[in-house]
Amino acid sequence: DMSPNIMGAMYIGTIHGYCQHILGRIDPVYRQYEVLDDNRLKLYLISRYSELGLVALRPRARGNGYFDTIRQVSDAWNILNDELLALEDVAQHDPTLGNVLVNLSGCLRRDQYIDFSLMIRLVVDAFRREDSNARAAVSALKHLMVDEYQDVSPSQEELIRQLHSLSDTLFVVGDDDQSIYAWRGADVSNILSFCDRYRDASSHTLSDNFRSTSAIVTVSDAFAAAELGASRFEKTPRAYYNKEPRDFRVLWFNSRAEEADWVAD
Repeated sequence: DMSPNIMGAMYIGTIHGYCQHILGRIDPVYRQYEVLDDNRLKLYLISRYSELGLVALRPRARGNGYFDTIRQVSDAWNILNDELLALEDVAQHDPTLGNVLVNLSGCLRRDQYIDFSLMIRLVVDAFRREDSNARAAVSALKHLMVDEYQDVSPSQEELIRQLHSLSDTLFVVGDDDQSIYAWRGADVSNILSFCDRYRDASSHTLSDNFRSTSAIVTVSDAFAAAELGASRFEKTPRAYYNKEPRDFRVLWFNSRAEEADWVAD
């Protein structure tokens, strides 16, 4: 019989929430930091527009636009952290952009703000330099489980790799066919190459679909195979049960409004 107390030893949350927890253990000052989501990060850039030197990047923006400059700098900041790029390398390649990102890094630290991309970056950097406080923060870690693994970015994969170097086991769950977040840094190759990178791993396919009928399951799998070809795991999903009546159609609409009217009706 397993003790119910074991539930209290589990941490269940988002990757960002776990990183925020680790940062608070690395240095209590991070517990004072206010978290900026994507929209609040843009508002921060607006509020520090002159101080950060964003005006120097404005000629590159579409139509010399103010808000397009804000959006592009926000994207550059996220890419910097998601791809674990060095500020020095960016500055060497593009001094103007590098200067803005260096200014942003310093201002966020001074004003005690942190965004989602920086949370992960700081924890990864701490593990890479073998920070004793970072290791102490996860000293009780034995088993690591990651859901929606097809959506992890390079920085998140490096975090998982570092954590697993300190854990007994690593268990990931995901579906490469459902990787839809490449636009925000997700790298589907992480799940496709998992068993190559973790040589002692074994894979298990969950073939029973409990959500849809066989008509939808069969057509959806065939569509994914046709679109993605060899760049996916081959699957043979099956519907667990079928409901009647069922209807499957391919419908075409001349406009989005016409499609929306049909769906609403």
